Formats: sequence, structure tokens, C-alpha cells
Amino acid sequence: MPHPDKRVLILDDDAALGSILRDFITYTCQYEAIHIEHPDNLWQTLANGKFDVLFLDYKLPGSNGIEILERLYQNPSYRNLPVIMMTGEGSETVAARAIQAGAIDYLVKTELSFEMLPALIEKAVQHRAIQQAIQEARQKVEYQAMLLNNSRDAIICWDLNNIITYWNQAAERLFGYSAEFMLGKPVFEAYFSLFEQPPRRSAADENATMLGERRFRHPQRGLIWISSQISRLYGGEDGRQLIGTMDVVRDITLSKQEQETLAQSQHFIKRILETIPHIIYIIHLRENQVRYISPKVKDLLGYAIEEVEAAPFHEILGCVHPEDEERVRFHYKNYLKQPPLQALTIEYRLKDAAGQWRWLRNVETIFSLDGVGNPVEIIGICEDITSRKEMEEKLSASQVYVTQTARMASIGQLAASVAHQISNPLTTIIADTQLLLRSLPKDDEQADSLKAILSAGWRMQEVIDLLMKFSQPASSVKQIIAINDTISKAILLAGSHLRSAQIDLHLNLSEPSPLILGYEQRLVDLWVNLLLAEHPADPDHSPRNIWIETRSAEGDILVTISDDGRPISPQEMETLFEPQLIPRGAGRGNGIELSLCREIVRQHDGSIQVSNQEGRTVFTIYLPSGVDGNGREEDLNN
Repeated sequence: MPHPDKRVLILDDDAALGSILRDFITYTCQYEAIHIEHPDNLWQTLANGKFDVLFLDYKLPGSNGIEILERLYQNPSYRNLPVIMMTGEGSETVAARAIQAGAIDYLVKTELSFEMLPALIEKAVQHRAIQQAIQEARQKVEYQAMLLNNSRDAIICWDLNNIITYWNQAAERLFGYSAEFMLGKPVFEAYFSLFEQPPRRSAADENATMLGERRFRHPQRGLIWISSQISRLYGGEDGRQLIGTMDVVRDITLSKQEQETLAQSQHFIKRILETIPHIIYIIHLRENQVRYISPKVKDLLGYAIEEVEAAPFHEILGCVHPEDEERVRFHYKNYLKQPPLQALTIEYRLKDAAGQWRWLRNVETIFSLDGVGNPVEIIGICEDITSRKEMEEKLSASQVYVTQTARMASIGQLAASVAHQISNPLTTIIADTQLLLRSLPKDDEQADSLKAILSAGWRMQEVIDLLMKFSQPASSVKQIIAINDTISKAILLAGSHLRSAQIDLHLNLSEPSPLILGYEQRLVDLWVNLLLAEHPADPDHSPRNIWIETRSAEGDILVTISDDGRPISPQEMETLFEPQLIPRGAGRGNGIELSLCREIVRQHDGSIQVSNQEGRTVFTIYLPSGVDGNGREEDLNN
């Protein structure tokens, strides 16, 4: 059978014998054979290729086979090379020295039989294979022993008779007993008796691995906690034969102490969280889940803890006010793109369990990072700022009212100055017209023209008188006034604007006029601002008709002002009365009139609402009368 991968090296200074051996081995044994004659060529030849057998002559120029054998044995690369010693003498002393030096066999040249060479070579090859297998097995055993001895876990093994067969160095350090002391002792008496609650059975009696935690008292270290993993050991040729049991033990004392400390800390933190008036929460950004939320969520928003933690985070964001939703989503996406270096704050509106909008303020920071520094969780505190927002809204409205009042005062001063300048020549016009009328005959044709001039002059004087009164500072004392009179004065002031816009006024004022205890000038301001707000800057959206109606309603006064102009969308209605320092463009008013109207109504303890009804935009104002049936101020003490 050919062996093209097997090689034989022959070192013999006898060229003839060496050539014969080479040819025989090549053609008969089907091995690759190489013949060299001098020892100086041996080491270079071995370095250039791998050989399975070396035929070595005892007597060589400048050396001998024993010396070469000793050099081969000293070199780890050639220590396992099978060597067959050859000599021309049948000396038993040489044979013994050759075997002692590491040769596997000895041949006498004079007694050499070529028929025995194939078997001898095969024996040498098998010997080398066995040696290599033994060496590999030894290395494997040594490596495994090294791993077990260097393992941080204590490893204890016992056989089927429950006798301890292995006790590594980690076990010596953990339990304080040497392997020499523990090996050979019964496992239940020597090992398991160390623990406060030893297991009753060995894993060899079980079908599965036994996991557990136990503790024992160390002579020097005190109480020690360990984790134990007891499992079966298998061996034999097929690896299926049960040969014993192994326990892998790890010291978890520090972990147990940390768990106890953590449990105490968690109990302490839980008590703190229950007393904090705000909501504490942890959000897992990648899992899109609220990992923790404090019990205050029930008190402030009406949601149960389980309900919030079970819902995906994007569903919670769905409860955010539509105007704030995009800003809130961008806020959390920003955490994933670039983690902030400091806490971030965001204010938004969220619908509570009762369906009411609550203003919330979140202060958040990173709670945990992954291995490359990206945020995984954020922790935050959520504060209900609804009351504060309402106060800010009232303050803002008051500031707008003060600003508007100051502006109106300036305009009033200018109007008073202009009215005074107009009033003087107008008085002259009226007086001269009256003198002309008296000087003309009654049937004179020019009398009608002079009467028309006189009528227009008196009408202009009435407007000037009203404008002068309108420009005066508003009274800070409530008076009993007729609501219809305030509306009439407002129409007189805003009438020219409405007529220039070709808007028709339709009045349905209750008679007698409802009485109210209020501020006359401020109510006139209210109706003027509403009438001007009904007249948008864009003529295409301007109404053609405005309807004004007043009536009494169960002790209150109800005033409705409606128009057929551009309808107001539901989105606009939600913020229509909010102060807008930037004009709304094609909307109603220039940005602050309607917020001013709401402030004036609030000062009269009333309410103002807007709605769309049958193609009309309707402003509905409720005002408490404050006047009893006798036209006197109501006595609130009775």
C-alpha cells in the first residue's frame, strides 16, 4: 500500500548499503526515502522536511550514532522521531546504549533481512503516532489542570462512592482546607457538613443540574455566602458513562451584602419618592417603554402605575396636546442623536385620566449608557405646573391690558388734543350757520342747505364730545349703567370703520336696557374691540353683516355679537383669546384685542366664548348684572 506522505531518512556512510536501503524502502514499502552519507548533512536535512523514521548508522565520520541520538533527544523538535540504530557489529553493549539513548530498535548489518524492514518501519511509524497521541493527551491534561487550578471558582469533584477526588486551589482558598486534607474523604462528611443547610442528595441522583445558594462560617472571615452548581460528570470511551459529580462554587458574599444594601436603599428611596410631590420616572429609549414611574402619577394625572408602565412610550406621547406633540417627540429623539451634557427641561400639555389638559414640566438627564457611550435610559422629574401656567396667563393678559390701556391713554390724549382743535372752528361754524338761518326769510331756498350744515355740525359735535369722554381715564369705581348705552357709544366710535368696509349692522337690543354694575369705559372698550376684531384686514374675509343682540338671562346679561365672515377653525379657537404680539395675518384683530376683551370680561366676573353656528361666527358674552329688580346694587350680604 503506497504511503506518499511518509518519509524515511537514512544516515549511513556506506554508499552502497544506503542506496540499497533507499531503493528497497521506496519501491517495496512505498515510502519516500532519502539517503545521506555524512552527519554534517543530517541537521539541515531534518530542518528542511518532516521524517517519520530515521535509520542511523552507529559508526560515522567524526561521530557515532549514540552522540547523534543524545542530540536528537535534547531537541524538542526531534525528540519523538523514531530511530533504528544500525551497526556492523553485533555488540549487545552498543544495542543497550542505543535503546537507552532513545532508539526503538537495533539492526546488525551482517544479519540484516530486507523482508523484515516493512514491519519494522510500520512499527516505528505506529510508535511515533502513539508517542504523539500520548504527548497531546498529556498536554491536554496539563492544560485542563492549569485551567482548573487558575479558575476563580472552587471546583470539587467526587466519585460514585461519594469520595472526594478533586479539590482545586480556588477551593483551598475559599474553604481554608488543602487538597491533601480533603482528597479521599466522604463528601457529605468532609464537604457538605461545612454548610448550614447541606443538600440532601447528590447531583448523581438527579437528572438535572442543581443550582442553589448556601452559606457557611469561615474560621477567619466569618459568614460566607456561595452559589453552587452541582452537575453530573461523564466519561468512558463514548463520554456517556456516569463517573461522578462536580460542584462549581463561587463566593457571592459581596454580592449578597450589596443586595441587602440595595434592598435597604430601595426601601429608603421608595419612601422618599412617596413623599416627593412630583412624578419620578425612568424611560428606556430603545425599548420605547416607561421602566419606572412613581405613585404620584395616580394623584396628579389619575393614571395607575401598571397602566403607564404597560403602555408603549409612543402611546403616552399620543396623549400630548397636538400643538406640543412634535416638539416633545423631537425632544426625545434628540437624546438618541446626541446625548446632552446637562439636564434638559421641557414644558407641554398632557391629557389626564379625566380628559383635562394639564401643563407639565419635565427635567430629565441620562440615567444609563451602553458600552459605547450612547444613552439607554433617562430619568426625569415631572411637575404639574397647570396652576402656574394659569397665573402666567392671567398675568400676561393683565400686562396686555395695561399695555393696551397705556396705548389707549396715549391715543386718548392725542384724540382729545385733535378734538379740541376741531371743536373751536366747529363752534364757529354752528354759530355762524344759526345766524345765517335767522337772517334769511323762512322761504329762502338756501335755508335747507344751512339746516343740513347745522345738523351735520351738531352731529360732529356729538362725536367730538363722545371722543373727549372716551379719551378720559377709565373710572376705577363701578357704576350702574345701561348695557345698551355702552353698545351705542361703541357703535358711534367704530361706525365709520364699519361703513367704510360696507358692513351692515343689525341690532336687536333688549328694551328696557339691562342694567349692569360695571366700568362704563371698559365696557365701551370691550364692544369697540370686538367690532374692530370682526373686521379683518383682508377684505376677502371681511363680513358683510354683523348682528348684535342683548337680553337678560336669569339675573345675568347675555350679549351676542355674530358675523358672516371667515369661519374660525377649531385649532384657532383654542388659542383665540391668547395674547399674540405678532398679528394673526388673515385672522381676526391685530393680535391683542381679543385677549384684552377676555380681560375686561374677567374684570366684570363674566365669561366670553366663541363658536361657529349655522355659518356665523358667534361671540357670546355672559356678564353678571349686579343690579336688583329695583335698579339698585345687589346686597350680597342678604
